[in-house]
Amino acid sequence: MSKSEFDIAKDSLDAGNFSLFIQEQERRIDSSTIGLITEPEIFEFISSGLGEGHPNNWITRESTWNSGLYGPDHEMSVSEHFLHAVWQVFSLRVARKLEIIQSKVRISDKGAIICFPGGFDLSVLVSYEGAGTPGSVFIRPIAAIQNPTGMLDLEGFLENSTPREKNAIKSAVTSVDKLVYHRGTIVHVDRQRENVFGPTVDTVVLSELLNIELRKRKKKSTSILEVGPGSGLITVSAALNPATSRIVSVEINEDAASCTLKNLQINGRRPTSSMVSVSVRAEKFKPQTLGEKFDIIVCNPPYVPEEDDGLEKLGATGYGKAISGLELYDDVINNLDHLLQSGGRALLMMSSVSFDYAINRIQEGFEFEFPLGRTGYKVPFDLDMLWDRPSWKDQLLSNKSIEQDGAGTIYHRIVPIWIHRNGQ
Repeated sequence: MSKSEFDIAKDSLDAGNFSLFIQEQERRIDSSTIGLITEPEIFEFISSGLGEGHPNNWITRESTWNSGLYGPDHEMSVSEHFLHAVWQVFSLRVARKLEIIQSKVRISDKGAIICFPGGFDLSVLVSYEGAGTPGSVFIRPIAAIQNPTGMLDLEGFLENSTPREKNAIKSAVTSVDKLVYHRGTIVHVDRQRENVFGPTVDTVVLSELLNIELRKRKKKSTSILEVGPGSGLITVSAALNPATSRIVSVEINEDAASCTLKNLQINGRRPTSSMVSVSVRAEKFKPQTLGEKFDIIVCNPPYVPEEDDGLEKLGATGYGKAISGLELYDDVINNLDHLLQSGGRALLMMSSVSFDYAINRIQEGFEFEFPLGRTGYKVPFDLDMLWDRPSWKDQLLSNKSIEQDGAGTIYHRIVPIWIHRNGQ
């Protein structure tokens, strides 16, 4: 049985030799790279070696990413060597992805990428320069935070950042190009030309949980259905996974379907690829028309209940439209018997604002589990419609579906759930 990347990392730290570790990291498409520093044992080892117990300090320190600092007169500590090794693999992988992007779409010569190297509990914001010149992309870390509360956790990134880093972070917020990286997959959204919102932190959480599930499946025989891929992060990540044989993505938004196809090509997967069968369908999700069953179904459905007056009248746009309405819960959950293979599983995202609604839709004969627990993961609930409906906001606060901190920021909890037939 092959060793896990964590075990290989530990062996390398104990031996102080990282050649095998780097080879293994380069070999694995979904390797954690710099995300390994969140592993408790590795975190403790680096802390004891550097005396700085915060990933932002480790990742942004110049000795981690600047090879020019090291010469024959400088001996790296084991902790420094490890950080340098994971950054070397991570930055090279991101740079290669950027070079492919620039050959297919127009992006700015300078910008930033929101990265989740491995898992969703470490977010690294990196700047890039020179994307307009093939083969000369320069990657530099700007900031890193543990347990980000959103896709671009501005407050977390700005904390303890230098003035230069603060300017780079603010530029990332206003950039036309939204670039998100997770475990070897990168997606691009053109905020001006594409009517696509995302990916969000919800997407990264589901992508990570699907990655964990696929890693358990050694053979290339898993069929996957994603309902509502948006920008395509989950579909692309699954298409790159060696355990996947077929993936079907159904997206009602034609712009989002096109964005998913674009990001499949950026990451080296086409619908006609011999590596994996990929089908992206720009249509309303109708389970009865799919004509096949799947091993895994993934869906991040809208999870904000609509009122009788409708969200359109309240001027909901972008994010609000993307997460409003609960009908897709019914469409997916009510058709699990029709859509799942024997032994199949469905991975859905729920929210604390509609938790009871979704749970009550699960039919007899199915059971479920919460991979992050029933309380899930706390993220901002930033919706203009919430302030337009004060009575609804007060109701959600009173039944603890949302939380409000001292600064007035509203939070809800995203709760992923696995659903499967009883006894399977």
